[in-house]
Amino acid sequence: MLRELGHHDKASDLLSIYMGAHRDRPREFFEPTSSVLHRIDHAVAAAFAARLAGLPLEQDPGDLLVRIGQKNGWNPEDTAFLASISVEEYYRLLKEPHGSELHLIIATALMFGRFSDADEQYRAISIV
Repeated sequence: MLRELGHHDKASDLLSIYMGAHRDRPREFFEPTSSVLHRIDHAVAAAFAARLAGLPLEQDPGDLLVRIGQKNGWNPEDTAFLASISVEEYYRLLKEPHGSELHLIIATALMFGRFSDADEQYRAISIV
């Protein structure tokens, strides 16, 4: 709103303060699909993307997808983590040698898009 009113410097200052105050948040906090905002300022989106790119993955997404596929069960933290992974990371994941587990990884990721009530996180995971 500040940018729309012509206060670009104030908006940038406020964004810097906000990002500093939330520097210890987990990856899921910075994932744009978790936002309830429909219209995000480009500077906010860029700041969130930069922070997300700088955060290490807490676990191996391939191992997580294999575990979900084998147990046919997951929790909200699993889906939030999988939805926070970039397309590039999924691409890397699919190019790594996983042997017989690769089929399970792909099938499990695609499964999230088959639910009739799929939310944004499920759809983000299924785009693999």
